[in-house]
Amino acid sequence: MSERPVLFVTGHAPPYRRRAFAALHELENVEYALFGGPLQHGIGPPSPGPPEGEGGGESAGGNELPFPNRHVSQHEIGRLAASGRHRAVIASTGGRLALPLAWAGARRAGAPLLLWSSLWAHPRSPAHAISYPLLLRLYRSADALVTYGPHVSAHVRARGARNVHVAPQAVENEFWSAPEVSPPPTPPWPAGADVKFLFAGRPTREKGLGVLIEAWRASGLCAPSAALVLVGVGSSPPWVPAGGAVSPESGGRDPHGILTLDPVGPRELRDIYAAADVLVVPSIATRTF
Repeated sequence: MSERPVLFVTGHAPPYRRRAFAALHELENVEYALFGGPLQHGIGPPSPGPPEGEGGGESAGGNELPFPNRHVSQHEIGRLAASGRHRAVIASTGGRLALPLAWAGARRAGAPLLLWSSLWAHPRSPAHAISYPLLLRLYRSADALVTYGPHVSAHVRARGARNVHVAPQAVENEFWSAPEVSPPPTPPWPAGADVKFLFAGRPTREKGLGVLIEAWRASGLCAPSAALVLVGVGSSPPWVPAGGAVSPESGGRDPHGILTLDPVGPRELRDIYAAADVLVVPSIATRTF
């Protein structure tokens, strides 16, 4: 690759994005600047070893990722984007300093700025209220915007964005649709339940665990005919109604048919998806998500 690379500014390269990032690098010679920060989408802390079925994780030094990358602080982004070494800069909407510094650095270097946007409603925290005018300016001034769906595209277009492109969310179909699945181990998996409902996600308020458990209690569904399996929440999930938490002493299961599980690896999660009958996504809107 003789042409100058593209600089991609984002917080992390989690396992579920590694192969997409690697493919993008192979096509366009992309260098990734990883500035850290909170992880928002169901992946634990970076680990040096590859999770089963996904082919790798983000290492402390970044050397195990299959594409050029560097770990930087948000303060370094502006200097890196302004270096003139890149033919374009791609920035995500994450990072209170990384995003404006990437924009300023790209403009200083005369490089096109592509904004990778996933917001379809602006968060309502005080910090986000302050950042809203800046984000509006970025929507209107970016050379191109990339979104993951038409609802995000409609949101940014309504706020002045132009040259908007949709890049749909993608998964590794070969892995996730593979026929060689195994039944989850019993126990704790409620193999005897006639209908098994599944939630997979983080134990945070915006994921709607409180709403889900309230709905489950009101539905009248219970063991042994029905089970609600909560994957990734641990034995005592927060954000549940008073009296709705599952007792750790019960082995993660209560008389109402609720089973709580710790986070699992991709292969085990695939088996759980295959064994469940209904997937439940009870997310709620909050001020920050």
